[in-house]
Amino acid sequence: MPEDSGLYKKLKRGIFVGIVLWVGAVLLIFLFTFSKETLRSLKHIRIEYLSLTVFLYLVSLIVDSYKFKMIIYGMTGKNLSLTYVLEVFLAGFFFSASTPFQGGGFAFQIYLLSRKGISPGESSAAITLKGMTNFLFLVLLAPVLVYSLGISWAYKPLKYVIPAVFIITILIFVFARWPFLIKRWKNYRLVKWALEEINRFNESFGTLMKLKNWRLLTLIIFLTVTSVSLHLLMVPSIFYGIGVKVPIIKAVTLHILTQILFIYSPTPGASGVMELGGAFVFSSICPKPLLGIYTAIWRFFTYYLSAFIGGILTVKSFKFLLSEYEEQHDNF
Repeated sequence: MPEDSGLYKKLKRGIFVGIVLWVGAVLLIFLFTFSKETLRSLKHIRIEYLSLTVFLYLVSLIVDSYKFKMIIYGMTGKNLSLTYVLEVFLAGFFFSASTPFQGGGFAFQIYLLSRKGISPGESSAAITLKGMTNFLFLVLLAPVLVYSLGISWAYKPLKYVIPAVFIITILIFVFARWPFLIKRWKNYRLVKWALEEINRFNESFGTLMKLKNWRLLTLIIFLTVTSVSLHLLMVPSIFYGIGVKVPIIKAVTLHILTQILFIYSPTPGASGVMELGGAFVFSSICPKPLLGIYTAIWRFFTYYLSAFIGGILTVKSFKFLLSEYEEQHDNF
């Protein structure tokens, strides 16, 4: 594929914007938190915990991809290879990191699955169901963890985050149940996008209920709990890696709240928004001199690493498909 094609330029521009926002946000955090103590703290870096973070990342990635594979199998009967599903998953990360609201990843994953004979409707439901199960587990887990900590309104981040999470969750389920409440504004781009997401939510939830293979459902639930738990454990592992001993449950809870609140930010890959929001949330447990270092490493392992690997795979394995994909999606 010629490198000056329209889609290729859009992807490069999206990645460039995402990186600039990421670096800019981290530098802004460093501007307000950097001190001599920051440099002294670097002596306490624990390589074994950072290695553990890499291990948790890789196992979580494989388990999540295997869950995706089993969802596709349960819905379509097609037994795709784990390697291909993993590539589709990571390519979606790359496209999401290149486009506002992370919307490009969804469409490109549907396209890649369609090349294996899976209809757009089935692909859409499978992709949404994979993400929805992870999101619902986080939504259900967050109140349990917060309750276990004891809600203290002096605990600054929770004072703002808990009510916001509650309101957002209620709105999602209300509009998913009664989408006509916002159809009067359907001509607005953001509302149109929200209605499409609601339809996918309803379709995928209905598809899940139609799966009569309870063994498969049980496996999907088990894989969801396993992959998400491994992902969450990366957060305290990163803290220990930079020499900060934090309450594990509290660190995990704050990470869940950032994922729920900022996941649909308008910037490519939520860059900038997630870093600044995460720094605010984690400031209650992270020493100020290390806040910039933690934020940079946290976002690298929880998002950018997958996007980077996905970019390599896209160029290596799927670059020849980009021209064809662009022709079929003129509005990308």
